[in-house]
Amino acid sequence: MNKTLKILILFLVIVVGVVFLLSQLMKGSSKKEVEEVINGQLFRNTEKFNLKTVLSDTTINLEKNFPYTKYFESANYSTGKNIAIDLATLINFNKGDAEKTGMFYSELLTNKLAEYLKPRMKNFSIDSFIYLEKWAEQFKSYSEVDQQNSIMHEIVYDYWMNSITTNLRKLDSIDQGAKFTFKYKYLRARCAQEKYLTSIGFSSTEKVMNNLTQQKWGYIIKRFFTETSIFLKIGMVLFLFLTLYGYICIIKQHTKGRKR
Repeated sequence: MNKTLKILILFLVIVVGVVFLLSQLMKGSSKKEVEEVINGQLFRNTEKFNLKTVLSDTTINLEKNFPYTKYFESANYSTGKNIAIDLATLINFNKGDAEKTGMFYSELLTNKLAEYLKPRMKNFSIDSFIYLEKWAEQFKSYSEVDQQNSIMHEIVYDYWMNSITTNLRKLDSIDQGAKFTFKYKYLRARCAQEKYLTSIGFSSTEKVMNNLTQQKWGYIIKRFFTETSIFLKIGMVLFLFLTLYGYICIIKQHTKGRKR
């Protein structure tokens, strides 16, 4: 095997090694990790709050005297079953007025909950927003089966889906590398699927980076050969040739130096 061929093989090994290392460093979270996030709890509260005890005094002003913080620290609003129980309790307190109850409860789970979460939002990760999206998603299902409170469920769902898309845009402005991760793409796709668009796209350079993170080597090569100009192809070939030639010259010079 002549020296030139050895040098060429060495160069190819180095290139493949560098590409592999870069792909591992740029690798985002996996689908399995997203599933683990979804299967977790949203606010990690397990204790239930006894709403009936608070509402035992039927003369209280609900909006002024409602224990918002204690309620948000409970598990009462984490599942559909718990929400249905509290809605029934509130309707009973409001003497069967479902519309009045719906207005109060939708305010409770939108603006009031947002106020409670605001200090925590600063430290929210993409995982937190995946939790939030999964929690909000259940209200869409409730609106279809709970006709009496369908408007309330739709309001809560719409509020938080819009909040999530807004925060995705904020996250992109803070950390421009976030959009390349699997979790970010998953959440963005979920929002788009539900017709809540984030209007976050990729520039030409970012598209290349995105394809690299997804290791779409075949797609990148195909795009290069089918959608780039002849001048770019010639330029790329010359660049690779000059780079390879430079390596050969450096190694030859180094080899001569050692012989001397």
